[in-house]
Amino acid sequence: MANNRPPPKTYICNLCLFQFKDESGLRKHKKRKNKCISEDHPFVQKKLEEHKEEIERLRAQNEQVQAEKDKAVEHANKLLNMNDKITGMDRTVNVIKEMVIENNLAAAVAAPTYNLTQNNNNDNKSLNFNIQLAPKEKERLDHIPTAQMLHILNQKDFARSVADLVQAVSFNPKAPENMTWCINDKKSENGALEYNSELNIITRDDSSDVITRNLQSILFPVTDILKEIVIVTKAKINKQQNRNYTLYFNLLGATDIKKEYINIIKERAFDKRGLCKALWEHLQIGLETKKINFKSIIFD
Repeated sequence: MANNRPPPKTYICNLCLFQFKDESGLRKHKKRKNKCISEDHPFVQKKLEEHKEEIERLRAQNEQVQAEKDKAVEHANKLLNMNDKITGMDRTVNVIKEMVIENNLAAAVAAPTYNLTQNNNNDNKSLNFNIQLAPKEKERLDHIPTAQMLHILNQKDFARSVADLVQAVSFNPKAPENMTWCINDKKSENGALEYNSELNIITRDDSSDVITRNLQSILFPVTDILKEIVIVTKAKINKQQNRNYTLYFNLLGATDIKKEYINIIKERAFDKRGLCKALWEHLQIGLETKKINFKSIIFD
């Protein structure tokens, strides 16, 4: 393989032509008490003439080294600029992907009533059904395969496992019925938006309360599924999956959710707010600007 490295830079006194290994040596030489004789001295002129070709070669070599150094710096700057552009493109692609998902979802729910026509004994029968947002503890879970559930159980970080579960259930375009809440503002205390099935509106509420409420809502049916996977089907689970399996059951019914769980779920719910808001808009569900006191609502 050819060696493309530039030749080493040389440091030569222009008076006595002494060559040094580095720049500091040449600098000290020039600052010494006994200075070199002048370049105009006949002896120096004679030596310069004798080594004229060598001096020119070394000067050309130094110029080449400097030129290659400048070229390398320019190339490095181009790579840095390219990396910045790639990073920016990655962000743009992620935004576009999210927009595509939202637009596809919006197209799917633009007309929430679907008509299916069956031909039975030459009689046409129309079957109508609407996409309806799922009430608490009635979330749809059939879109999550067993393999995905086991993958969620296999996360080493339980907080991430919980966040993956919430995202798979509540923010999955395959199950728009479950998109009943999101985090619209991470900094605001009442930054959560949530569907109120009693009033058929989107209400604002405390983010931690909404996260806790909806996490507990999906834990009831999810733990039943986990129990079926582990006990009924006797799926082979490893130590990590068994540990998280136990933690999910310990989490069931808890009202004081760890802050690390709340924070990571909040990030996921904030990232997916566009999906939920697109769905609500096309279902023509209005937004109540005032916070609703859920404790004052009497449920049947």
